[in-house]
Amino acid sequence: MYTRHKEYYLETKELANTERSIFEEALLCIEKIEVGKVLEGTVIDLRNNEIWVDLDGRATGVVYKRELGDRSSIIDLAKGDRVLTYVLEEEDEDGLLVLSLKKAGKERVWTDLKRSMEKSVSLEVRITDANKGGLLVMIEGVQGFIPVSQLTAEYYPRVEGGDKEEILSRLTSLISKSMLAKVIDIDRASNKLILSQKATKTDEQKKFLDGLDVGQKIKGRISGVVDFGVFVNIGDIEGLVHISEASWERIDDIRKIVKVGDEIDVIIVKIDEDKVSLSIKRLLPDPFKEAIKQFNEGDIVKGKVVKVTPFGAFVQVETHDKKNLIDGLVHISELSDEHVSNPKDVIKEKEVYNLKIISIEEENRKLSLSLREVEEKAKVKTKSKEKERV
Repeated sequence: MYTRHKEYYLETKELANTERSIFEEALLCIEKIEVGKVLEGTVIDLRNNEIWVDLDGRATGVVYKRELGDRSSIIDLAKGDRVLTYVLEEEDEDGLLVLSLKKAGKERVWTDLKRSMEKSVSLEVRITDANKGGLLVMIEGVQGFIPVSQLTAEYYPRVEGGDKEEILSRLTSLISKSMLAKVIDIDRASNKLILSQKATKTDEQKKFLDGLDVGQKIKGRISGVVDFGVFVNIGDIEGLVHISEASWERIDDIRKIVKVGDEIDVIIVKIDEDKVSLSIKRLLPDPFKEAIKQFNEGDIVKGKVVKVTPFGAFVQVETHDKKNLIDGLVHISELSDEHVSNPKDVIKEKEVYNLKIISIEEENRKLSLSLREVEEKAKVKTKSKEKERV
């Protein structure tokens, strides 16, 4: 009998403990009512420009007229409507819980913005202002910022030389327009909201990139010209034609042959994640391969110096039929039998020299020339003539 009573006592105690744990856990799950909290409740009364709200049985609060908000009024609401409220005061002089619909609306926007970032949702934003760093936008009364780096080629202000005033002018032209953007950084405490227009194109760009292949010919529009090449808009992305891929001939200033807005044909030469390398010249016949057939190693040719560098001189050699010019290089070691510290001491730009072809590499498009061997041969001839005179 004693054992049965003991077992009953232990079971009853264990059940009581379990019920207490469930109750304590339920209490923890109930959100505390404190200043700054956004809570949902039910409208239970509307009178004298005030709204009374029941916070699901936990408390009753009042929204005074000043906290109804620009778009909220008693006319818009009815008893039984569910509303979001912001706790302004836990207790006013009348002992009432003071709530705000106005602030709750703004907090709701911040909450929705954070949720949109977590779910990677695109939002429509309106551009309200611009500075040299990017665009200021507005989303339901909350201001955000889109840095220039987060704009796609369609809106990116690519300006030669990085002229800040011109960049600002182009960004300013976007004011009052709307665009899609994604939240990429948010901090309610500091009112920081950073968005990206580029991020909305990620899926489209990936799909577009997946449809591209190396060797594919495609049409594009030049969106930017810089010292090292040309940026080309080829649809949902922007590719680069390096200056070395713009022409088979040597180019000193690419701006002399192309300009922003030109429609051109390009061929894809490399795809590296989201970077696409393009070429203009590979769609054109290579003049070097035909022209070089007119020469042989050992030939003496005339070459005009177009550029002198620390490692030698670049020259242009005219073909025998005078239809083409071929680029060649006289390495510093082929300038003279004597040591050369500065090629400019030996060879001058725009001057024409007799040069010897010492190497032809058709596949690599290399023509190696020598001034040293021509001058050495000339010296030998001079010495021979002097001996003959003697």
